[in-house]
Amino acid sequence: MSWLFARTGEECAVDWRRLALVVATSLAAVCLFTPLLGMAVGASPRKSSHLVLVITFLLAQAATARGGVAREAGFTGTPRPARRWWTGFVVGVTSLLTFGLVLLALGERETQDFGGWEQLAWAALRYLPLAFVIGCLEDVSFFGFLHLVLGRRLWPPALVFGVTHFLHIDKQAAFGEEPWLHGFQALGYMVDGLERIGDAGVEFAGLILLGLVLCGLRRVTGSVWVAMGLHGGWYWQRTIGRKWSEDSSGDLEWLFGTDRFIDGLLGWALVLATGLVLSNRFRGSSEPSQDQPEH
Repeated sequence: MSWLFARTGEECAVDWRRLALVVATSLAAVCLFTPLLGMAVGASPRKSSHLVLVITFLLAQAATARGGVAREAGFTGTPRPARRWWTGFVVGVTSLLTFGLVLLALGERETQDFGGWEQLAWAALRYLPLAFVIGCLEDVSFFGFLHLVLGRRLWPPALVFGVTHFLHIDKQAAFGEEPWLHGFQALGYMVDGLERIGDAGVEFAGLILLGLVLCGLRRVTGSVWVAMGLHGGWYWQRTIGRKWSEDSSGDLEWLFGTDRFIDGLLGWALVLATGLVLSNRFRGSSEPSQDQPEH
């Protein structure tokens, strides 16, 4: 896994102007569209503000792309992208399922009623498209576009990836009666959410490690397809796994983690091992990189 730390010579200057434009556009969109969605369709500001932020962050980076949207997004540069996505997806599902079964055997997880196999199968099908969407929204944003905006480095986009997972607004957050202020209030609640990082140090470190592995796969394979598949597979299996089992790790959460799986040392080992397997599998199989941004 030396590619997590080694400089490759691909790094370039950070495009601060583009980054500032993307961030400013995303924040402005939250302030504008959160109240509009609330008044038009009755959307909850807690959920709609986060959705607007994620989508605008992606679209703003695509709109400011200088080397071609598909190329900067990480969609080009490798053969058989669908096969690569499925390979990453299967590895993600298999690795996390195995991890969960081991924890179940050790008594660190326990089964729960899931309403029958038909209901579980329906949930599995329902979340499959979402697993692909998660990859498009997150992996393309952070490890496609942002990877280039931040000078083709691994650590900065991984850090941003970790931080953004704490921007979720608490379910108990109260919004005022004036809808035009909901966007500003949502941004305030998102900033408040960053305070949780101090109480979730292991999880935060796990998210950064996850980001490093996904971004590293994007660099090694030449595109985001493998990273998208792996990320989607982990998301899908974690979601389905919660339907039939639950955490019971007790005092050993630091080792075994919780339902999030990346907040324990064994979960970290799983992320690293899976990244190593896929990086060795696809190393050197990409076409020459053409996504160097212009500065």
